Amino acid sequence: MTPVQVLRAVYIAVLLLSTVIAFLYFKWLKAKQLALFAPYLLYVFAQEFILIYFRELFFTPDQRNHIVYSVHRLITVIFFCFIYYRLIILKTVRPYIAILAIVFTLAFVITFGFLDSIFNDNNKYLGLARAFIITIYGLLFLFSYFNLDNRAQEKHWSPWLWITIGIVVFYPVISISQMFQMYLYKQGATIYGFKLYNMIPQLMSIFMYSCFCYAFYLCKKRS
Repeated sequence: MTPVQVLRAVYIAVLLLSTVIAFLYFKWLKAKQLALFAPYLLYVFAQEFILIYFRELFFTPDQRNHIVYSVHRLITVIFFCFIYYRLIILKTVRPYIAILAIVFTLAFVITFGFLDSIFNDNNKYLGLARAFIITIYGLLFLFSYFNLDNRAQEKHWSPWLWITIGIVVFYPVISISQMFQMYLYKQGATIYGFKLYNMIPQLMSIFMYSCFCYAFYLCKKRS
């Protein structure tokens, strides 16, 4: 296997591992309001596995898979809105969480309903908006978490701390790299044979899903 193939395989393996752990620890995740991660990660794993290894079955050589990731952006915003909205620790900021998701959904509908084709990837602003919104959700949680003055509550929310660390690192970095994706592609920017526009998303994904794995482990350990 080439280094690129190895990195791709590690990425898929870590994503699969996080999915398997989510289902194995489902009852403990449920107690921490993290149970929805199981079906969500299964969806993400299926999407990535198919696009990496079986893309030619669904797309011709001249077709791009932009529609898949455009829809994925909307799903991720709605998903993270829903799971953070339910947390009692964020009760006071629930209106802001909902408003951000509604605004993004409206922007998505307007953009692809009237301004651009969902089969194109010309609009990078929705990607930036998604990263901004999900990062805001994470920062709201972190602000609430670090203002806790009860050790028991800190332990209770510690799995969410690791979930949040993963997303507040992943989404800003990935959105910035996607803004320069076409430039990196045209320049053929590489490090030790790795194409940067592919390497950065996969490395950051490995980090985020590893954080998820540890968070799921904590759900069981601290049940």
